[in-house]
Amino acid sequence: MKIITFDSLPSTSTYIRQNINTIEDGCYIVAKTQSCGRGRSGNSWLSSKDNLMFSFKIKLDNNQSLITLLVGVCVKNTLNKITKSNNFLIKWPNDIILNNKKVCGILCEYVKKASQSNIIIGIGINVNQMDFDETIESKATSLKKAYNQDFDNNKILECFDKCFNEEFDKLKNNNELAIQNIINEVRANNYLLNKTFVISNDINNKYKCIGITDEGLLECIDENGQIKTFNSGEISLSSIY
Repeated sequence: MKIITFDSLPSTSTYIRQNINTIEDGCYIVAKTQSCGRGRSGNSWLSSKDNLMFSFKIKLDNNQSLITLLVGVCVKNTLNKITKSNNFLIKWPNDIILNNKKVCGILCEYVKKASQSNIIIGIGINVNQMDFDETIESKATSLKKAYNQDFDNNKILECFDKCFNEEFDKLKNNNELAIQNIINEVRANNYLLNKTFVISNDINNKYKCIGITDEGLLECIDENGQIKTFNSGEISLSSIY
């Protein structure tokens, strides 16, 4: 497990993108603070030195559409183990929710350099942060706020690394049982199930989540009773967004 830690970076994922030919696959780039952390759809990720912010890159030729869900499952399982609880849910496709608030954001970016296709995975976990900006205070939480104790960022990263590598090896090898297990984990911990929301791909309509397809797509029903699936998009819920 190789880790390169910086006191501050604009963004750990941007650093990898800028140095993609020299950074090894699986090497974790960690920043104690980020000045320009990014989420989906260009959203900013507000950072704190008390949180865990890291990125790494991988190569994956098959099942690329499942990588964000795989990472979400691994983060969820990591946080379950670290907190000795089972309170974390997955908000398809890229957030981890605790007590109806966001505790982790995930961003997977596909970068093609010459003949090589890389996936840069950026993860931000609110760990020991206690004070949040008033604009997100009602929408975000941290492990410390929820469990009233300090957590070790290094142990969280080590636990994630072990979980991810075990599951990623199965995905690379196109293990059908492992793929089904990813989908089943998302289904069993689907924060959106039976919730109504707006999705950025189709902002003029409201949808209710009725499940996750075998391909990992979000399955919804619209106000006219029509079923529709989505493979990407930012979900807007009034309770947390």
